[in-house]
Amino acid sequence: MRSPEFFVEKYPEDKWGIGFRYYPPDLNAGETITSCTVTVPDGLTPVGDAIIDNVNKTVAQVITDGTENKVYRVKFETHTSVGYIFVDEIVVKIR
Repeated sequence: MRSPEFFVEKYPEDKWGIGFRYYPPDLNAGETITSCTVTVPDGLTPVGDAIIDNVNKTVAQVITDGTENKVYRVKFETHTSVGYIFVDEIVVKIR
């Protein structure tokens, strides 16, 4: 199952992906992720579009930048082939 909220720390110059993996009963056999919209707050910079991997049932967004000692909330809205919508957040703290 997915976690309702996730926390990561990064340096401003770090550039890597953050995201979620979906497990049954959230995403079942044969069900796919059809779209994912990621809302990245001002101060963080998204690199490209959200990444959807239906083989591993994951969504991710590569981010970079941020202000030292600031905390950001990155929102993921994920839609599935059976009409489910999952809204999740990752809290990103800049070291």
